[in-house]
This record gives sequence, structure tokens and C-alpha cells, in this order.
Amino acid sequence: MTGTGSSVRQPSLETAADIDAFLAPTPLAGMGAEFIRAEAQTGVNARFLVGITWTENNSGASYLAQSQHNLFSFRGDGPGGWAAYSSAQDSIRTSSAFIGKEYARPGGIHYRGGTIAAVGIVYASDGGWAAKVARAANFIGPSRGAPFAAAI
Repeated sequence: MTGTGSSVRQPSLETAADIDAFLAPTPLAGMGAEFIRAEAQTGVNARFLVGITWTENNSGASYLAQSQHNLFSFRGDGPGGWAAYSSAQDSIRTSSAFIGKEYARPGGIHYRGGTIAAVGIVYASDGGWAAKVARAANFIGPSRGAPFAAAI
């Protein structure tokens, strides 16, 4: 698959170690297993999930990520109108489940086709969001598979 037309449900074929290597210099260092677990439970590509955190919150370095563990920039009833989570792991689990159900699958309230571009249309106001997420996802691995969105 290539470009922002890649399905967000395409298996990443990554290992926790691959993702850990990418996240090593970030506040999310060591969270590779959590992203792989999220993919296994939700069917949403782990590289795509990491790409969102990179794009939305500089992989955990933003104020929102540090103060509220909100790695995916979801709105909610926490401080400033943003969702607050008990930990980064909680943010990954909860947010990936929501993305899997509401953005990645037919019948989801935000489903528009299940590609990176289709998710980006409803997920972010930034028209370049999908390309940024795909670009970050492409820097991970691949250890066992082709680049997730190689045309970016």
C-alpha cells in the first residue's frame, strides 16, 4: 500500500522492539508493546497509531501529553476541554479502541473509508494531517513488511 490511501487496518508487521527503536528519544520510549497490543486488540495499524501521537503531540512531548496523558488530542471533559487519561498506556488503549470503532470501520460515527486520508478528513482540521501521520509511520521499521505508506 502506498500514500495516504493506505488502510489504517492493514497489519503493521512490526514488533514492539521496532516501535521502541523509533520512540527511544521521546517521552514514549518503551511503549512499543502497548502500541502492538493496541493493534492486536483493535485491528488498527500500530504504525498509524504512533504516527498520530507523533503528529498530534510530538510523541508525548507536548504539554497536553505531559499534563493529561492525552496522546491523540481528543476533546473531553478534562482541563481546557481536552480528555484526560490516567497514563500514557490508558490513552493508547482508550484512544485506539475509539479510533478502531468510530474511524476505521463501517458503521463508526466518523468512518469515511478507513484510509489515512479518510480518517484525517474528520480527525483533524489540518489538511496536511494525513501526510504528516503517514510520514511518521514510514520512519518505523519495517522489520518484516513493506513501508506502510511508501509514497509519502
